[in-house]
Amino acid sequence: MTHVVTGGAGKIGSHLVAALVARGEKVRVIDNFSRGSMKNLPVATGQVVVKNLNLGVVGIPLLPEDVVWHLAASKERTEYETLLSNLRIDCNVIESVRKQKPRLFIYAGTVASQLVRHLYVEYNVPCVIVEFSESGGEAVETLLGWYDFMLTPQTLYEGKYPQPFIAYIGKGAHT
Repeated sequence: MTHVVTGGAGKIGSHLVAALVARGEKVRVIDNFSRGSMKNLPVATGQVVVKNLNLGVVGIPLLPEDVVWHLAASKERTEYETLLSNLRIDCNVIESVRKQKPRLFIYAGTVASQLVRHLYVEYNVPCVIVEFSESGGEAVETLLGWYDFMLTPQTLYEGKYPQPFIAYIGKGAHT
C-alpha cells in the first residue's frame, strides 16, 4: 500500500509525510511546490517519491491499494480566484479517485465536499472529509487517528466502511 499525499510539501502535508514515514509507510508526494518546499520532505529515507504536478490541470494516477490524502490547495490574488483554483484542483483529484477507486480517500477542504460525499454514495469509495481550523502536528495526529479507524481489520476485511463524515480538527473548531 502506498500513501499518495497531494500538497505533501506544504505545511500540513509535510508533517503528514514525516508521520507516515515514521510508521514505515511508502509515500508518493504530488505537489507543484508553489507554496511547499522540497526541503520539507524526508526523501533521504527512500520511502518518499516526489512528483511535480499542477493538479489544476491534470489528475493523478492511482492504484486500488492506494490511500489518498488530498491536502493540495492554492492561494491566489483574490478570494474568488483562490476558490476557483481550488475547485479545479479538487475536481481533478476527485475525478481521478472516482475513476480509479483507491482503498481510501481523505479530503481536507470545503470547496468540493458534496462531490466527495457522492464518491461514497454513488461509487462506494470510502471517504473521510476533514475541515481544518488550524494546521500542523495536532491536525496530523487526528488525521492519522481517523485513518487507523477506517482501516481496522474488521472494517477493511468485512468491507463495512462507515459512511463518509466530516471531522472538524483544530482548536476552536466549530461543531
